[in-house]
This record gives sequence, structure tokens and C-alpha cells, in this order.
Amino acid sequence: MKKEGAEPFFTKGLVDQWIDRGETLTFHCIVTGDPDPKIKWYRNGTLLKPTDRISIEKTPDGQCTLLIKDCSLTDEGVYRCEAENPLGKAKTQANAHVEMGLSKAEKPKEKSGEPPKFIIPLEDTTVLLGSAVTLECKVTGEPMPQVKWSKVAALLPTLSPY
Repeated sequence: MKKEGAEPFFTKGLVDQWIDRGETLTFHCIVTGDPDPKIKWYRNGTLLKPTDRISIEKTPDGQCTLLIKDCSLTDEGVYRCEAENPLGKAKTQANAHVEMGLSKAEKPKEKSGEPPKFIIPLEDTTVLLGSAVTLECKVTGEPMPQVKWSKVAALLPTLSPY
């Protein structure tokens, strides 16, 4: 039995954004799919809903836009757009960096740094043998930490003759 239509696919993905505090953050992507996919936006894994500051738009030709007005440092993070229809799901993500936008009266502070922290923690996943698996996590820190992936086999206790 052949599937009719097409699963969602982002023909243009999200791109990292750098803005000053108080400016409008804009994320834009383009998605295709048949039937037309439903779109959801997330910041640091939390679903975003339209508010007086947050505007979410999707045009019939697949243009998806997220606008956040009057940004503050709390708007910084990992933004993800997910598209889903009965045939599948697709996602694209990028980072938003909100700068302090220092006025002339404020003096820059010395960077003290931040320890690494998981914004999107790794989750357990069950897959069929031989199929592909996608694992996702996101970390922050100052300076930005390096992430290393490794596959660890189940560790069995060993007996030492000593």
C-alpha cells in the first residue's frame, strides 16, 4: 500500500539570531508537506503560544514566521519549529542570542562565565533493530561547552583474581 501525499520537509531551516535587548526577534523557515503540516514553535523545549509579544504566522505556501517583540535576556535560548502531518514529522532549530544592548551610562562587566547546563536533556528512546535513531540535547555555558557523544555498552561486573 503506497502512501499518498508527502511527509513534512523544511526547504529553508531556521538560522541563529543575534539581537539587542528590546528589539524584535524574528525566526523564519519554509515547510512543505501534503496534507499541509501543523506547525508548533518551542523555546528551550517549551511550547510557545501567541501573546501580545509573540506572533506566530504560517502562509498557505509554507512560510512560517515567529516574532517576539521587545526581547529580554529571558528570550534567549534554543528555538525549534516542528511540522507534522499524518505521514510524518520534521523539525528545524536555531539559537537566539540576546545582547545586553549596553547604554552609554552602563559599563561592561567582566565576564564571569557560566557552568555547562542542559537546556534540552537527552531522553531515553526505543527504536526497532536496524532502524535510524535521532538523539537530541542542547547545552549552554560561558564559554560554550564542547559536547562529546559516546555509545556506552551495558557494563557487566567483572571478577578479578586478585
